[in-house]
Amino acid sequence: MKITSVRLGRISVPLRTPFKTALRSVSSVEDVIVEIHTDCGAVGYGEAPPTGAITGDTTGAIIGAIQDHIAKTIIGRDVDELEPLLQSVQKCIVGNSSAKAAVDMALWDLYGKIAGKPFWKLIGGDAACKGRVPAGAVVGIGTSAETVEAVRRCIDAGYTRVKLKVSPGEAVRAVQAVRAAFPQLTITLDANQSFIEEDIRQLRALDECGAAWIEEPLDPKRAPMDGPSDVLARLARLQRLLKTPICLDESIVKPGDAARALRYPELRCYALKIAKFGGVQPSLEFAAAALERGCTVWMGGMYDTGISKRLHAAFETLPGIDMPGDVGATARYFPTEICDPAYEVAGGLVKLNPKGHRHGIGCDLDRAALKEVLVRSVTIKG
Repeated sequence: MKITSVRLGRISVPLRTPFKTALRSVSSVEDVIVEIHTDCGAVGYGEAPPTGAITGDTTGAIIGAIQDHIAKTIIGRDVDELEPLLQSVQKCIVGNSSAKAAVDMALWDLYGKIAGKPFWKLIGGDAACKGRVPAGAVVGIGTSAETVEAVRRCIDAGYTRVKLKVSPGEAVRAVQAVRAAFPQLTITLDANQSFIEEDIRQLRALDECGAAWIEEPLDPKRAPMDGPSDVLARLARLQRLLKTPICLDESIVKPGDAARALRYPELRCYALKIAKFGGVQPSLEFAAAALERGCTVWMGGMYDTGISKRLHAAFETLPGIDMPGDVGATARYFPTEICDPAYEVAGGLVKLNPKGHRHGIGCDLDRAALKEVLVRSVTIKG
């Protein structure tokens, strides 16, 4: 069974409502969908979610890297052995981890369909999960009343962990209001690198809210006059002042950053995003290394479709990745769902491989829905 073509689709999807973080207000997102076709009709799907703000991998650069480099290394190759294909993807181009990850995802999906196994079993997931994992929800920055009401809706939908976006100012009071309203709820915080060391009073106020962790509190571009300028060293120093674990996300742009972060014993929490690590295997290797050191590893998310969401959710079947990740239902922010079946969360749980989609990542594409959001497509053949 051989790969005959690679199809790339650049999509632009509006959000139901603008989503506000410390960095920006987002009203629409661009994404790249990858399809790998074979001579037997099997198709594997991958995705490059919008990581440009972190990695610099724009949609144009992702399409160019796959079209000019990666596709040429896999077209005509046999699919029956996965490892050589994955290695060729990693070696054919320097950088652009998002492009590598998107093709890598599609190859895993394709192999699962050919081998007759779900993706979560291919990566060594625990069968005790019974093909279901818990999902977390994310709430953007708003007033205290707006935030409490948004969290209430998440709880009513069955979510047991809710992430609150925070920034200096009103967001601190909003977190305090959420904690007062829902004292037993597992909450996590995401500052998107919006604070500096001089905001220690606000950070200490957040530290008293009983969050499971706070993601990326420090702005890497605004180092203090005294002390280290490297953001990892700054985060390690801040961690010594806070009891709430500091979680790394944006500070890790490439795998080398992750290896360097693991050398700081204070930094013991990581949001894992497959696109940033360049694919499934590099992500598995980092998760194993971090868990071996006793760190917390959980699955992050972006404005991604059900393709990427399903892969990230599947990682929660791995021993040690126990917290509900940012793998909530896409319908919470996208009015258009391009996956068939739609990626959904019921009672706070994701069913990884719905009926009729028992193998691979668990979905196909809804061609009619894809057409509505498709900006450009290109097919690369041998």
